[in-house]
Amino acid sequence: DWQEKLHITILNYLQKNNLSFETLAIKDKKDLVEHLFQLGAFKEKNAADYIAKILGLGRATVFKYLKQWRA
Repeated sequence: DWQEKLHITILNYLQKNNLSFETLAIKDKKDLVEHLFQLGAFKEKNAADYIAKILGLGRATVFKYLKQWRA
C-alpha cells in the first residue's frame, strides 16, 4: 500500500542523509517533501494531507511547496 511505501521512502531518505525524524528542521522537512514530490508521491489521493500530518507540517505549507515546484 502507498502509505507503507511512503514510510519506507522517508526512512531511507533520513538514513541516507544522516537525519533523525525527531530533530528535523523546517528546511530538512521541505527538502524531504521535495524529494517525495520528485518521486511522484503526491500522485496518490490525499497524499498531501497525509504527508503534512506525518511530518508535522501545515497542509497549506505543503500545498505552497507543491505550487512552487509545479510552476
